[in-house]
Amino acid sequence: MEKLLLFLLFIGVAVRAQICPKRCVCQILSPNLATLCAKKGLLFVPPNIDRRTVELRLADNFVTNIKRKDFANMTSLVDLTLSRNTISFITPHAFADLRNLRALHLNSNRLTKITNDMFSGLSNLHHLILNNNQLTLISSTAFDDVLALEELDLSYNNLETIPWDAVEKMVSLHTLSLDHNMIDHIPKGTFSHLHKMTRLDVTSNKLQKLPPDPLFQRAQVLATSGIISPSTFALSFGGNPLHCNCELLWLRRLSREDDLETCASPTLLSGRYFWDPTWPVLSLCCGGLLSYVSQQLHHHYMVSYTSRVLLHYGARVPYPQSLISPQCLSQAAPLSTDCSWSLQQPSDSNSHQSSLLYHCSYWLWVLLVIIQPAPNH
Repeated sequence: MEKLLLFLLFIGVAVRAQICPKRCVCQILSPNLATLCAKKGLLFVPPNIDRRTVELRLADNFVTNIKRKDFANMTSLVDLTLSRNTISFITPHAFADLRNLRALHLNSNRLTKITNDMFSGLSNLHHLILNNNQLTLISSTAFDDVLALEELDLSYNNLETIPWDAVEKMVSLHTLSLDHNMIDHIPKGTFSHLHKMTRLDVTSNKLQKLPPDPLFQRAQVLATSGIISPSTFALSFGGNPLHCNCELLWLRRLSREDDLETCASPTLLSGRYFWDPTWPVLSLCCGGLLSYVSQQLHHHYMVSYTSRVLLHYGARVPYPQSLISPQCLSQAAPLSTDCSWSLQQPSDSNSHQSSLLYHCSYWLWVLLVIIQPAPNH
């Protein structure tokens, strides 16, 4: 009996030695197997990893490339960590057999581009972490097989753009980190169908504006360390060269906590706090129109109250009555009536375009009133 036990023990040790690569630690938690090879000075992926491994940690080594055979037939693998190596090349289809993989960590490597077939076969991947590489290019179809992503981290790279069409289809995405890149444009409607999104970070890019999107209506602009509840949406966009004109008025209506975004242009607002309540809305929203009209000035009038101008010249300058309250159109209205605050809001109060038209058309009318030639006396 004792000999049998010794024999079985010997066989167990032998099997254990066979399935666990040299220098690595293998944890058998039946029926799962975790292979831990972090910080072992490895130059390549060990060739004798048990194909039944569920979790594989290869972080903090010196692996330079990933070959097709490295993870072949590892259909049970759920979590793969390759962080903090020196990986600069991944063979196409290298992860194709990992059909059950949920998390892939490739952060802090030396990848410069993501090719079409790099992530092929990863249809169940939920977390793709690629921050702190040297990425300058992501192929237009690179993400076509990973549309089930819930988290995508591309921060701290050198990207000028990403495959926005693929991102638009990631309907399960809840966290998108694009901070510290060189992105200068986000197409309108990119996030329209991403109803599960809870955090978007575009801090420190080259964005001059953000497109209005229904997603942002529930946004809370928070500091990076802010804590959010599951029902809110956190938008971080500091460190961008914002062009603070009327196209960003919608963004100023969002709630926020202690963000310190500043404007880069126009000159009038350069260096000023984005949330400054004293923004000169008139010149920002209607600057082009007002500049053109002002060239036609014959006389300048200095007035104390907008209402006085409206009442004095109102009969000579027609204006759509749907935007003016009845009391301001009345000739009997007292001179103290402040018509600028009596404007009726457009029926579509949530429309960015309606709001823009509302403000600009009103102030352009006021200017036209002011520049009417003085009556002959």
